[in-house]
Amino acid sequence: MVTNSPPQLSGSVTTITYTENGPPLPIQPTAQIVDPDNVILESASVSILSNFRSGEDQLIFTPVSGITGLYNTSTGVLSFNGNASLGSYQSILQAVSYVNSSENPDPSARLLEYSVFDGLDFSNLLDRGITIVPVDDPPVLAGSPDQIQYTTGNLVIDNSIGVSDVDNTQITGGDNFHQQ
Repeated sequence: MVTNSPPQLSGSVTTITYTENGPPLPIQPTAQIVDPDNVILESASVSILSNFRSGEDQLIFTPVSGITGLYNTSTGVLSFNGNASLGSYQSILQAVSYVNSSENPDPSARLLEYSVFDGLDFSNLLDRGITIVPVDDPPVLAGSPDQIQYTTGNLVIDNSIGVSDVDNTQITGGDNFHQQ
């Protein structure tokens, strides 16, 4: 009877930090895969296990020949498939990055989990936490771009002015100023 040794994943387990509007954050850029009795893997996955926010959290990757990747925006699971070498899977897993597309991201920490499959056994699970740091976005003032000249009497400068702020529900003050 032939026994199979499962593949082994290793990498960093310290928490990393993603700041709102930051560039894609590599999750496991030094991940390693070892499998003493297989030179080909069949699949792998990277999952956002905790505090996943659909429409906000994204996992992106750089394609590698022989491996197809698909990110499920509803579940937060990035799946890779295709018979390819350990080195090819290692490269694609090292290239997976986290991005948050929200202008008001949920600050809850995310926990991500890596796994690979050699056709018979799954690897150990490799976890990494991501701390999310929101950035206070300034309020936006919108209105008519036209200049209005004052002559006499009461003048409505702009009756279509609107104020919005994606990450604050209350505006606590404002100023008007004259610019020449």
